[in-house]
Amino acid sequence: MVLGKLSGIGLKTLVKGPPEDVLKHVDGIFLALLGVAGCAALGLNLAGITFEANTTLLLTAILFTMLSLNYVLKPVDYERSLSYASFAVIGIGGRYIFNMPIFTSASWADIITFASAMGGLSLVSCAEEAFRAAMTNFFKVLLPERVEEARWILANACWTAYHFIQHEFTWSYALWLFFAAGLPLTYCLKKAGIGSAALAHLVLNMTA
Repeated sequence: MVLGKLSGIGLKTLVKGPPEDVLKHVDGIFLALLGVAGCAALGLNLAGITFEANTTLLLTAILFTMLSLNYVLKPVDYERSLSYASFAVIGIGGRYIFNMPIFTSASWADIITFASAMGGLSLVSCAEEAFRAAMTNFFKVLLPERVEEARWILANACWTAYHFIQHEFTWSYALWLFFAAGLPLTYCLKKAGIGSAALAHLVLNMTA
């Protein structure tokens, strides 16, 4: 009764169906990982390498898998599942950030300095992306819609030139600004809005 209610499929489908049909009705990624984990734990025990934590985790995994069969025994879009697994990069980045000295051994003075720097970088990002958006509006007034791409390119050119008001001009810096930094940020502004562009700009400045 529990299996039928949680899975929404008959046991005959799981037992008698060909492998490709079975995989359509279960989360094969989770079951594969669980199978590898179980074999590893049992293999270590058979080899005489026993860890109490392994046995405990295996029993815990089995128990809670039984209690979450509604997630295990349901149709899965494998391409979508694999793409969503890429969210692990957020945890990887978070681990790196929260193990930085600013979080592990910093004084209040260091934290205030860090916060001030982040505020300054945020201000730069917002100001420059607002400038890019304003230049885009300016060229929308000057140029007809049929040359829309030119509006964005000219706005990016103005943003590039904007940097040399206070900086010495160099071709390498100008080319990097226009192509490697400016075009992706302009694309963010066009496709996702000024917030996306400002956030991308902030991340770019943080790595400078």
